[in-house]
Amino acid sequence: MPLTIIIAGLAIALFLAYFFYTHFQRSGYLLFVVFFLPLMDLGVTPAAFGGLSVFDFITFISFAVLYKDFFFISLKKQFYLYLVIILLLLLLLGSIASEFTRQSIVNIPGIITPFLFSRLLLLELNENNDFVKPFLNGLKTAGIIAVLFILLQMLLGLSFTFYPALNQNVFDSAGLRYPGYFMDSQMNGVFLGMLSYVFLLNYWEPSKPTIVNYISFSVISGAILLAGSRSGLLGFVAGFIFLILFVGGKFRFTTLAFGAIAVLLLYISSDSIVLLKRFTSISDSYTLRSSIWQGAVDIFNKHPNLGIGIGNYQEYVKLHSQDQYLLIDNDEIF
Repeated sequence: MPLTIIIAGLAIALFLAYFFYTHFQRSGYLLFVVFFLPLMDLGVTPAAFGGLSVFDFITFISFAVLYKDFFFISLKKQFYLYLVIILLLLLLLGSIASEFTRQSIVNIPGIITPFLFSRLLLLELNENNDFVKPFLNGLKTAGIIAVLFILLQMLLGLSFTFYPALNQNVFDSAGLRYPGYFMDSQMNGVFLGMLSYVFLLNYWEPSKPTIVNYISFSVISGAILLAGSRSGLLGFVAGFIFLILFVGGKFRFTTLAFGAIAVLLLYISSDSIVLLKRFTSISDSYTLRSSIWQGAVDIFNKHPNLGIGIGNYQEYVKLHSQDQYLLIDNDEIF
């Protein structure tokens, strides 16, 4: 039995024990997700059965217990409920109308779980003012573990991972891109980019980060470079500009000083940073992506009403758009 399945099974068992210990409270589920975020993406079922993850499983378990939280929705928020229902109905109709009906339908449960999580999270934040701090602590814990994972991969190699095979984008021509506890280095970079600003939060004086906040923020943002994600870095820069424009006082001055030092350090070491070297080949990357996007637009033009069914893209291009593949180790990967 693969190690990932064993770890995933242990994670679900641990959740059940913890959920029982917290008397099946909504906060117990939410905190488990963030504190054990490194395990949430581990697969439980194969792709033929929807590719459900640990997160999907424990979310459906929580939904079965906390179902009452989904029955009482204020009139102001029912509009969003209707939007979700319409989306799911359209996805179901698209699956039924597609060439690969069964494969498409089994992918729908994985679409539902983020909505269930979001509903429970917003409800808890609305009803429990004390929940913000432990939830953010959970996110910070996930960030610290992400950095430690990258450091261990630098020391032990990329064999230090939960997954039997990593995404091919880990092995870039410019150098290794570290995936951390994800399968994909791109996901790792985007995750770190979004999470980095949480480390600037000072609970006691939100507008005045401490030196510890700045140091931890620097470490997390530096890890984006090791993940080699251009989109993660661009998102991080966009957030940085937002802070400079809309947060004033001493914080703005400190942020500008931090940015100036970071730019100087990056300029000095640009030849040795994989992420920065990847920007020199951005036109080639765009050419490849543009061809894929155009292929997707062509598919949409052929199926404008219900699409080809969620989760069917790879199977569809194998039959109808066979130029959409990568040649990896002499194998065609659609």
